[in-house]
Amino acid sequence: MYLTINKKIQICITVNFSLLVIIAAFVFNYADSKMLRVGYSKDLIVMGIVIDTSTKYLFLHICIFFVEFWHSIIYEYANPIMYFNVFDADKKVITDFGKTELQIYAQSLWFLTTLKHGIMTLVAIQQIDITLCKIVYSEIAIAIVIYNVLKNKHFVKNSFEDNINLTELTIQQT
Repeated sequence: MYLTINKKIQICITVNFSLLVIIAAFVFNYADSKMLRVGYSKDLIVMGIVIDTSTKYLFLHICIFFVEFWHSIIYEYANPIMYFNVFDADKKVITDFGKTELQIYAQSLWFLTTLKHGIMTLVAIQQIDITLCKIVYSEIAIAIVIYNVLKNKHFVKNSFEDNINLTELTIQQT
């Protein structure tokens, strides 16, 4: 059975969503009730700061938004450049960077990203609302990046039959 690329992606998204539902069911059934709280309280302590007022809670979300949004913008633009220059086995000649320069840039990007993830994990594990907002803030930035990257591309959607005919034509020509 042949699956189109669209069908493969649809299956992957469906399976991914199903896994998320299963994980969410476990979390909401077995997690500590303190983690599932929403909003500020005298028990919400983030990085040693008690978040017990709406002002502190709002400031916390502004900080999380700022960190997640700008991290995602920077990472989504820079990571593909670093990753493909370093790990693409077919790219044997690097013209944009010197060897040491690429090493320093790649290591710096990935070290700072890992460090940020570690710190933000400490923040996110406090409550489910903080975790979900952290994810949403990051996804807003990623949607902007995807939109900006895709707006510079031209799309011609082929049907399955067109792809088969193109493949047959290519085989016949060789």
